[in-house]
Amino acid sequence: MSKKVCKLVKKELPKEDIDSYLEYILPANYLCKKCGRTARKQEFLCKPIKITSSK
Repeated sequence: MSKKVCKLVKKELPKEDIDSYLEYILPANYLCKKCGRTARKQEFLCKPIKITSSK
């Protein structure tokens, strides 16, 4: 698993194989500044930023 979530969504992976898609995104630790998608590892996103609590 080394592909970007942004491209996987364009190729409709979530519709084809939801379990594989969930491995990329859960638990979400990073947010893509470009498209707003989330992922558990920064290398899965195009422009990742660390999600931090706003509390």
